[in-house]
Amino acid sequence: MTRKIDVIHTSSQEQVTRQTDIQTWGELKSYYPEIARMASGMKAVVKETKVTLESDDSVLPTSNCVIYLTMGKVKAGKTPLPENVKKRIQELVDDARKRLLSTLK
Repeated sequence: MTRKIDVIHTSSQEQVTRQTDIQTWGELKSYYPEIARMASGMKAVVKETKVTLESDDSVLPTSNCVIYLTMGKVKAGKTPLPENVKKRIQELVDDARKRLLSTLK
């Protein structure tokens, strides 16, 4: 049985509406590349039930629904630096240390 699924990106207000009988979140993204593009890096929440579609195996509602795509929560704490950035920082610190020590001699 087909039903109407509206997918709304809350930041850009982009909206896609599809009549479909697809069963899971992963299938919906696979079948409709524009939905996969919109959902990349976003959290998907079914408006009517407040259920979060966290995995591709998440089952979609069997009736008409709206899925909001929102930014996921930002976790507190530090973000690890990439190795090349760490290496460059260490090179700059070592260089500054050498220059400082040479002026003290």
